[in-house]
Amino acid sequence: MRVFVSDAERRLADLQVDEGRLGDEEMQLVRVHPQHIRQAVVGFGGAVTEAVALTFAQMDGAAQERFLRLCFTSEGADYSLVRIPIQSCDFSEAPYDYLSDRRDTEFATFSISHDRQAIIPLLKRIQQIKPEVEFLASPWSPPAFMKSNRIRNAGGSLLQKHYENWAIVVALYLLAYRDEGIRIRRVTVQNEPHASQDWESCRFSAQEERNFAVGYLRRALDAAGFADVGILGWDHNKERLLDRADALFADEAGRNAIDGLAFHIYSGDHFDAVREVRRCYPDAELLLSEGCMEYSDFDPEREVLHAEKYAHEWVGDMAAGANGCLDWNLLLNEEGGPTYIRNFCDAPLMFDRRDGRLRESLAFAYLVQVSRLLRPGARVCACSSYTADIETLAAVNPDRSCVCVMLNRVDREYPVVLTEGNRSWCMDLGPHAIATAQWGPQG
Repeated sequence: MRVFVSDAERRLADLQVDEGRLGDEEMQLVRVHPQHIRQAVVGFGGAVTEAVALTFAQMDGAAQERFLRLCFTSEGADYSLVRIPIQSCDFSEAPYDYLSDRRDTEFATFSISHDRQAIIPLLKRIQQIKPEVEFLASPWSPPAFMKSNRIRNAGGSLLQKHYENWAIVVALYLLAYRDEGIRIRRVTVQNEPHASQDWESCRFSAQEERNFAVGYLRRALDAAGFADVGILGWDHNKERLLDRADALFADEAGRNAIDGLAFHIYSGDHFDAVREVRRCYPDAELLLSEGCMEYSDFDPEREVLHAEKYAHEWVGDMAAGANGCLDWNLLLNEEGGPTYIRNFCDAPLMFDRRDGRLRESLAFAYLVQVSRLLRPGARVCACSSYTADIETLAAVNPDRSCVCVMLNRVDREYPVVLTEGNRSWCMDLGPHAIATAQWGPQG
């Protein structure tokens, strides 16, 4: 069995552990049950905002190639999902719209020309290296003239009279991207609909979101030939995830129009909310669509803590019922930007413009532990640990290989007897370490 280990000293140590036979042992077991399968794995990835694309454009050819291979091949994270903003967001160079003329009722001035400058070229580079990559698109705000507060920031709401117009703009966006050779497979209704931010934001109550998605967005997408594009609701923190699921899926119309929910990490674990949504709505797609280390807290003394927070989120959400996880910005500069609102944050990969180096954080190594070996199409399976200090996630890949991720966030080492059926592997999981084991089917 191969085991990959990451900790403060090692990024991805590749170890070989010999197989044994499980006898009457009862102690120190981490037990994997591949016959008890749960939800399918859609994949893992992160966001390409304008900040990511502009930072990428500043890198030389070698650094660009290294970034792409680290993110989208098995040399690194082997990501298969990318989230992109519809119009500008806080990690843009400046605010911009695709349609800003309120008098243009024919949408003649609609244009994604701004995205052609940096975002679309990067997405095409990603497709070249990862043709099967799938895209999720999220709006931060409709155009200002469509909103109650007449500005794109500070919340406000989408005016009822513009529900159809905004749905058409989203459909036109999908058509324009398809013309660029970029097929978007999922859209969320609104990024963080429960927040009024200093940057682009728009509030939707549960009923407003359901009415817009069912009565306007689904119809506009279907009419434009995008019946296969999934709509995800919520796209905000997990503390209200179950409430929003109950509201959106309350009737057949909601269940037919809305394919699932997206969620963020910023209000705490709430893994039980994910678990309960999975139990109540087993066919819904659930994606962790955003999470990051906020406020540019780049203290090297906190590097392990940051890495563990990422892994804790991805392991916990997937074990609870999520189908996939996306990081926030895949790449930022050394400041944690660019961002016109100066909402700087950390990223697992950062390009230092001062010396031209692409820097991999320990957090990136921890995300690789989850994403590289759990392949799209895998099925999460049952797994139990003898101690709550060892957080676990297990899955069966399409090739029938088994994977088990084990995260230890405490100061002591734990002995582990990893078992599947009557097979066993003995190892030690060091303090503040993450290990991912992979083994083939028996026989």
